[in-house]
Amino acid sequence: RPATPPYRPTFIDPNGMDNITKYHHPAWHYTDIAYVLNDPAKAAENGKTLAAPDGDNISEIIRMSAELKSRASAEQKAIDLAWIEHLVGDIHQPLHAITLISPDFPTESGDRGGNSIAVHVPAVRRPDGSTTRAYSTRLHTLWDDLPGAMEMNQFSLADFKQVHAQALALIAKYPRSALPELLKNRTPEAWGHESYEVAIADAYLNGRIFALPRKGSTYQLPATYLARAHEVADRRIALAGYRLADTLHALLATNEASGSAATAPNPPATSR
Repeated sequence: RPATPPYRPTFIDPNGMDNITKYHHPAWHYTDIAYVLNDPAKAAENGKTLAAPDGDNISEIIRMSAELKSRASAEQKAIDLAWIEHLVGDIHQPLHAITLISPDFPTESGDRGGNSIAVHVPAVRRPDGSTTRAYSTRLHTLWDDLPGAMEMNQFSLADFKQVHAQALALIAKYPRSALPELLKNRTPEAWGHESYEVAIADAYLNGRIFALPRKGSTYQLPATYLARAHEVADRRIALAGYRLADTLHALLATNEASGSAATAPNPPATSR
């Protein structure tokens, strides 16, 4: 994606943007399912997926999954693979599957998945006696950053080991047997609606987030909010990991007898 340092990898020619922008599709990272709050005029849109003329997360996972099993070029399949790896993670971040529509956010894009809502995260005392720092951010950014943030242009072996250790810890915490959603919701569309429900309950607190104390234009989150958000995020990451693995195994499996792509045991749903 177009970026400047420190978010722009140092190995990319600073004078050449084409090698990034031709793969830059901002609308693919999310799906806007409407969450209508206190707006009777828009009530009929509640729970509906808003039109996405430039594509969206769910439709692109479905389209590129089909393309990976087609006779598309190896170059195109490599691009599809990279996008699928990214987008399956994205659709499990609850605020990538919702947009809140209310009198305060009446535009077609609503609150842009929490990007338009400023929140203040209070300092919290840890069990070991230390205290976390208080900070202000956007609601969407808070949820984006729950797994931890790293500077990708400085990604090192130590960072990889940290991510690997985090993955192993999540597998231990959430084995497949602890996640009944894996059997219940088996398509990208179902994953999106699952995230939508999580966003309503845990990101927007069933709408109660707007009843929280407000200083200036920033909502003051309760002390318990962040701990609950981390628990939810860990579960979402575990679900995303298992589903991504299952998706890739199905898409990349080959039939030894014919050499053709095998049929996925749980093929993605057809496009909307």
